[in-house]
Amino acid sequence: MTRTPLYLTPMRIPASAGAPGSVNIIRAGALLVALLCVVSCSGQSDAEDAFLPAEFDTRQDLLSGQVLIDSTFFMQAPLAWADLDTGSFNVVREAISNDTAAFFTLEPIRIMSSPAGASCIISKIADNLSVFESLNEDFKGKLKLTSQSENVTKGSFSVGGVRVVQYRVITPDLIAFKLFCLVDTGYYQIDYLLPAGLYEGEIRKVESSIGSITSRRTRKEVAR
Repeated sequence: MTRTPLYLTPMRIPASAGAPGSVNIIRAGALLVALLCVVSCSGQSDAEDAFLPAEFDTRQDLLSGQVLIDSTFFMQAPLAWADLDTGSFNVVREAISNDTAAFFTLEPIRIMSSPAGASCIISKIADNLSVFESLNEDFKGKLKLTSQSENVTKGSFSVGGVRVVQYRVITPDLIAFKLFCLVDTGYYQIDYLLPAGLYEGEIRKVESSIGSITSRRTRKEVAR
């Protein structure tokens, strides 16, 4: 049995008067930090998430080469999305690392952006806790509050031996896909940030990129 990821669901992007066609990566990083500013979490967890295998239309012609992240999982970036230069990476990493109000302690590993301003931020979650148990309705409510959007949708699936809880956050200017991933015993957060004007042109690349995620352990088992 399979589950279709949230971003394949038909959606209406809110109209945005004068929304820019390009968003600076630093602004996107700051917006990500704002989305992470949730200060408490309580209530029942969503441990009943099924993590059913997801269906992906993974198109290699929309992807860059394969990379190994933190020696634990493989993935491919959307085509033409390149690593941020060292200076810009350090600026975004410092902003995220110094956000004392953030719910999770994040260690950014890699940041990629498209020429037009879409971006992907891959971080390791440093907290020694069960992240999935924290992703409950209280967390979702605070995510709505910090993003100033009621359009927040949660789902779960598995891909390439990796369990994923995903939130889709839609604002007038930005569509964010926040993936909380369990790889072996470690948690990672992957954020795809798409300015609203770029959604139609980039979403299939993002779908293919997520579909390429595979744990290193799963890759080894398949190769046997």
